Amino acid sequence: MNNNFANHFHVNQKNFRFESQKQLFDKSSPNYCDQNVQIVDNQAKIEENSNLFLFEKIADKKLLILKSYIKKNLAEAFKIIDRTRCSSRGIIFAASKGILNKDEIPTFRKIIYDIIFYTTSSSQRKVYGAVKHILLLLSEELKVPKLLEYVKVDNVQNALAHRC
Repeated sequence: MNNNFANHFHVNQKNFRFESQKQLFDKSSPNYCDQNVQIVDNQAKIEENSNLFLFEKIADKKLLILKSYIKKNLAEAFKIIDRTRCSSRGIIFAASKGILNKDEIPTFRKIIYDIIFYTTSSSQRKVYGAVKHILLLLSEELKVPKLLEYVKVDNVQNALAHRC
């Protein structure tokens, strides 16, 4: 049977007549059956779950690679930041204790932007959910529990999009 034909019509097994699928799912139709709707809903859920599972599996693999890449380059990033921003260690220490002043928050954000810039590539940051994952990882590594409150994901993406 032609695929286009099969997509638009359903064969009624009892009477061997063709009925449009719209009639099968239209409640006002005499051929309506809850079972038909449930079958289609279940098929859609199964396809959605399998696609989501494949996406999560690929994303998890990329995020694990990203995590190891960041940990490998974190020490080098700190060396660069210590040379360029003299008060970086003190600000990170204050953030880890939760005693960051309001005037230090913009500097802290710039330090985090620098760390992300030096530890990741632009293609790694483009992976779906990567920036949030990076911030969570840095929160663990730097022992700054409120990192996501100080630095928003969208701000990181915007700030790093304009760097070379």
